[in-house]
Amino acid sequence: MQSVRLKVQQDGQLMVSCPYQVTDAQVTEFLNQRLNWITQQQQRLASIRQQITATSPTQGMHLWGQYYAFEAIPPAKRKYETCHSGSKVYLPRLPENLDAANLLQQQIWRDELKHLIQTLLPQWQTTMNVEVAFWNVKNMKTKWGSCNVTKRRIWLSLKLAHYPKECTEMVLVHELTHLLEASHNKRFYQLMDSFLPNWRDADLKLKNRTFP
Repeated sequence: MQSVRLKVQQDGQLMVSCPYQVTDAQVTEFLNQRLNWITQQQQRLASIRQQITATSPTQGMHLWGQYYAFEAIPPAKRKYETCHSGSKVYLPRLPENLDAANLLQQQIWRDELKHLIQTLLPQWQTTMNVEVAFWNVKNMKTKWGSCNVTKRRIWLSLKLAHYPKECTEMVLVHELTHLLEASHNKRFYQLMDSFLPNWRDADLKLKNRTFP
């Protein structure tokens, strides 16, 4: 039933969208046919949530698809220093509570993501022969990025800092491609394939992993 769409959300709940004329009985049949797949997805997401819950936010954080442990090294001149080779974040002292840990993580994610974009953007603007007038990062609930074609403005989701760096690059190229083709049509995906042939691998990583 191509007109019915199904999504298993991060909390395990199902989200079904369909045209008005589709009956409840048809939706039920659609779900029953995909019961095994639904169960597998719910179990996978539950396992990921359990792993995350077992990790205290005051002891470490997820960054670029890996877990970075916090390590206190007083005295320190900087608020924090990331050690990517050792997957650690050095701090003057560990966060005292969850609120302090969340503020610290948000700041690190924002700084790291902006630094990566500042590195990637000039390269891709040259390669694609496009130029943005403005870009920034912010918390986005349902999207990985957005592009205002008219104003040539790009926003990327702060959540990208949770995932491997190639995911950020893929979303950046995706939004830049909208400056060449506004719609998600055949030409758009042909351009994506020409600029970043392995973009679907990164897209799959975003779909198959989840973090809080």
